[in-house]
Amino acid sequence: MSAILLIVKRLLLPPGGFLLVALALAWLGARRRRAPRLGWALLFLAVTVLCLPVTGRWLLAGLESYPALAWATGAPPSASRGVGAIVVLGAGRARRAAEYGGADTVSGTALERLRYGVLWQRRTGLPLLVSGGDPLGEGGPEADLMAAAAAEWGVDPAQIWREGGSPNTADNARLSAALLARHGIRRVLLVTHAAHMRRAVATFQAAGLAVVPAPLGFHGAAAAGPGVVDYLPSLHGLAMSTEALYEGLGWWWYRLRGWVRAEDGA
Repeated sequence: MSAILLIVKRLLLPPGGFLLVALALAWLGARRRRAPRLGWALLFLAVTVLCLPVTGRWLLAGLESYPALAWATGAPPSASRGVGAIVVLGAGRARRAAEYGGADTVSGTALERLRYGVLWQRRTGLPLLVSGGDPLGEGGPEADLMAAAAAEWGVDPAQIWREGGSPNTADNARLSAALLARHGIRRVLLVTHAAHMRRAVATFQAAGLAVVPAPLGFHGAAAAGPGVVDYLPSLHGLAMSTEALYEGLGWWWYRLRGWVRAEDGA
């Protein structure tokens, strides 16, 4: 099921969706219909608009509903009071990395989350729960890769808990909650990207956990206003737009499946 959803995602979201539309227009053109002319113009406009960084930032701003936690020096911040563990959600793997002798390692996105989670672990001394399975059968849970990276950064392996059975965010929450219940933990500091946080918080709350959101990777709320380059098409702009579309569709898919409610994650 996870593999099927991944294929559907790749086909519907940019650039896969653009390719499907282009193939449809080419087919209509081969049948000598006039509609493809307008269709090509609209496709070009859509590609251009979604490639603008200002578009990506605007779309992400509507998803980044949780602010960054204050990072003060000294004693652990009040946000961590009552928290029993820090949960870091996986985000894929880098397969057969040549620089690591051909072994798999964490993806760049997962590495960003893990780094922030390790910083909080050092500040608080709380256990670090890394959550991520192997939905495509690529050679072991993402949690194992994340645990190895955390240990390389100096986290005591005894303080690293692994949840390696989840193929998606909903199961991240369900299986993590079951693991944490064995330790009597009901409140967690949750680390994931800002655009993903609303969906993540909603699923963890639905699993019976109290959540302190610790988002990272903000794009929508840039400190400065848009510059000239934000109005020029780029792959970075398309990546931000794609991330926003994916998270927006993910939220509505979770609502359709009954995994979250409209008021969840607020």
